[in-house]
Amino acid sequence: MANIQSRAAARKRVRESQARAQEERARRERENLEDTATFLVSRNRIAAVDDWEAERVAQVAAEAARRRDEHRRAAAAALARIRARGETVRAIAQVAEATGSEVRSYLKLASANGAQASAAVTDGAGAAGAASEPLGAAAGADAAGVTDADDVGGGQ
Repeated sequence: MANIQSRAAARKRVRESQARAQEERARRERENLEDTATFLVSRNRIAAVDDWEAERVAQVAAEAARRRDEHRRAAAAALARIRARGETVRAIAQVAEATGSEVRSYLKLASANGAQASAAVTDGAGAAGAASEPLGAAAGADAAGVTDADDVGGGQ
């Protein structure tokens, strides 16, 4: 009979051990389920942050381009006004610590902006549109004939 009792006790211990192992597996699977859900949600949030970042970078890039254009137009208008007062490209370049080609490119920009401003006036934008355009002297620079030959002159 001792043999039967020990088998019954052994089976009882095995069942208890199996029950503990099943409980442990069930606990691990619940934890794995929660952690997997956290992973998936976090991964989707990362993608959303990437999209947000790309959108913000595009907005900042557009604003930076707008500001650069604004400063280029202001610089071009200033050089066009100097040129309209009779200074040569070479003299402007020396005073502005720039190259002649840089000055010419700004004068070309001023000339193009001046043509756009006069087209806006002709299209009916009126005198208010022309007055708000800082490149009024650009047309004078264009009429003065900005060319490479200005660099060859005496420099004054």
